[in-house]
Amino acid sequence: MIWENKPLSEVTERDVQQLLDAQTEEHKHLEYKEELYRQNDAGQKDFLVDVCAFANAEGGVILIGIPEVRDSDGKPTGVPDGVKCQGLTLTNPEPVLLAYDSRVISSIEDRLALESRAIKLSNGNYILAIRIPNSLNKPYCVRRSESRYFPVRRDRNIYYMDVTELKESVMKTVSQQERAEELLETAFRDGPWPSGPVMLFAAIPVFWRNFLVDFRDREIVEAMRRFDMTGASSYENCQFSFKGLEHRTSKYESVAQLRRTGLLLYRQQIPNIKFEGKVGFYPTAVDQQLYRFVAQVARVYKSAELGGPYLLGLRLAPNEEIVGLYPPPGIPQGFVKRGKLDGRTHPFPVMYAPDFTDIAQIIRPLCDQLHQAFGEQRSPSFTLDGNWIAR
Repeated sequence: MIWENKPLSEVTERDVQQLLDAQTEEHKHLEYKEELYRQNDAGQKDFLVDVCAFANAEGGVILIGIPEVRDSDGKPTGVPDGVKCQGLTLTNPEPVLLAYDSRVISSIEDRLALESRAIKLSNGNYILAIRIPNSLNKPYCVRRSESRYFPVRRDRNIYYMDVTELKESVMKTVSQQERAEELLETAFRDGPWPSGPVMLFAAIPVFWRNFLVDFRDREIVEAMRRFDMTGASSYENCQFSFKGLEHRTSKYESVAQLRRTGLLLYRQQIPNIKFEGKVGFYPTAVDQQLYRFVAQVARVYKSAELGGPYLLGLRLAPNEEIVGLYPPPGIPQGFVKRGKLDGRTHPFPVMYAPDFTDIAQIIRPLCDQLHQAFGEQRSPSFTLDGNWIAR
């Protein structure tokens, strides 16, 4: 898929020009359109079918404003025509994109969130980019009057699924999610762990494939070298192991491990102190580290071109009873004990994330459940409306 794990907001004319220069042909994840979809009924149906077909496959990008090279019969070949590409002449492209999004909302089931961008060219025209995600909610259907269509994309072609193919689509998606969850759970059970109370974070692309990550890629290795969760900045301490590429620091005995499936596991001691004869720690420290983890994972996945959706997991393994420490209301200094965790490993629900754009929204449910384990109503690391409070 083109521009994998790169927000469309970061895509520029230069990225488009690279596609044109390379003569990147249409494929399962890419479609070129020379003109806007027609406003009539047929044009609206064409747009919805194109979007839905990508959604029922593995997602993809539609680029509007790029003509294709024609064969001797005048038929499009799927190869972009860089010579004729001038983009679309639009005074304001945003209403066009909003109209496309409204069509999807009103006519495609289930809910499908598009990402779109008007890429401005140096000549003042635009290329419209629409990204359809690879989702766990497939199959999707186009609803037109009393009819339902279940299109799916194969290479450059679109066809309609029958009942058997619909069942297979559901089973394949569920199976892939279950396999990803199993890999996540297995990683949490792997040792050895750092001594003392431990926090464990893990993330994995749902639609992973064996040997998906190429450890020969310098960008991936560099991203793991800079995987910094503790401020120790041990950029050189990154090495290959049987399980994957590892980055270790002596501070908190932390280990970040990237596996070939794309699974990224992080283990670290929980910072703790003796407090009134008990082992105490600050639950907000887990919030902060989880936020940093997702930000670091997003950077690594971007370098490895590992797109969503993703699963995100959290475990706490205290090894002994620990108490939560919270500042008293209205008092800037000092702490009070709130609740406790016994020495067992404490699992939290696996979270689904279509992407890692809004970290606060992704991690807030996990953080809230963590603090609820200590008797708090919610995590103090977020405002009431869900915004992250930097500390």
